[in-house]
Amino acid sequence: MGALNYKLLPMKRLPLSLAALLLAFSFAACDSLDSSSGGGESQTIGMASNGDSITIKVGDTLNVALPQNPSTGYSWHLSNAYKPALKVPGGPTSQSFKAQTAEESQVQGLVGAPKVMTWTFHAVKPGEAKIEFSYVRSWEKDQNPSETFEVTVTVEP
Repeated sequence: MGALNYKLLPMKRLPLSLAALLLAFSFAACDSLDSSSGGGESQTIGMASNGDSITIKVGDTLNVALPQNPSTGYSWHLSNAYKPALKVPGGPTSQSFKAQTAEESQVQGLVGAPKVMTWTFHAVKPGEAKIEFSYVRSWEKDQNPSETFEVTVTVEP
């Protein structure tokens, strides 16, 4: 009977080994699906592109990086004109930021130093879209924007 258990031991390991192998393959498949869904090219534009027209393809990513100094009360507000050709994951208020380096901002160690706010747009369907930002103080409703940023994006198949 001991010999029988010994022979079954490798068989008991086989399902566990197969399960681990299948799990590894499923993670690999999910990873490849994620990269293929956003597998297009990525580019970043900034204030130098204000007023430009840009052409990208479905699946590409466009990052818009704009300088902002939150300590002044001003912030960039995105209009919804970019829909339906472009999508912002997390919605139009979803952004990331980084503090500028001393060389970028020419301000060393000051409280309230400028930052770069970045919005990510995914090209989801062919068409034309306008990305429009206004640099405003949220409590100054009747004031014109201090600055504007606009780019026309053509999304090709």
